Amino acid sequence: MAGRPKGVKSRPADTSVAEWIRTLSSFDENGCLMWPEDRATTSKGYGSISPGDGRSPMGTHVVIFEERYGPVPAGFMVGHICPTREPGRGQRRCCNIDHLKLTDPKENARENVVGSRQQLNSAKTHCHKGHEFTEENTFVQTKKRNGEERIERVCRTCRNEYQNEWRKNKGDGEVG
Repeated sequence: MAGRPKGVKSRPADTSVAEWIRTLSSFDENGCLMWPEDRATTSKGYGSISPGDGRSPMGTHVVIFEERYGPVPAGFMVGHICPTREPGRGQRRCCNIDHLKLTDPKENARENVVGSRQQLNSAKTHCHKGHEFTEENTFVQTKKRNGEERIERVCRTCRNEYQNEWRKNKGDGEVG
């Protein structure tokens, strides 16, 4: 069912906020329990509802999560693990408890930002010069940038070519 049940203006007193969310929401073809588009959302598109206990409005997915597991610990957030992450699919409105997990903000950003640099780079099969990323031609290194550790794939062929050119210019000879 989408939207408010016919003739019902607000949440009945004997209905929990989480149950009211489930009443207003409906399942899509991917198993996401979708908060209706015509109901309140945040500026980022998450379903939003007042929990009715004096707290400010909060994400519908957070209300559902807290009903099952209790309050979200400080430094953590509720993330979505919906099966479809295509742009415009609206998984931010999903409040299916099976599609939610406790996560930290950095992990959530890495996993869920469609089109992020990390996602785009991890999908690449060849380096910028066209060498294939195979087990033999690739090594992984960790670098610190701006105080954060980053994991990078490096093409061995490109690295060897660069080192050979550098040594040739320095007069140290070839690298094997």
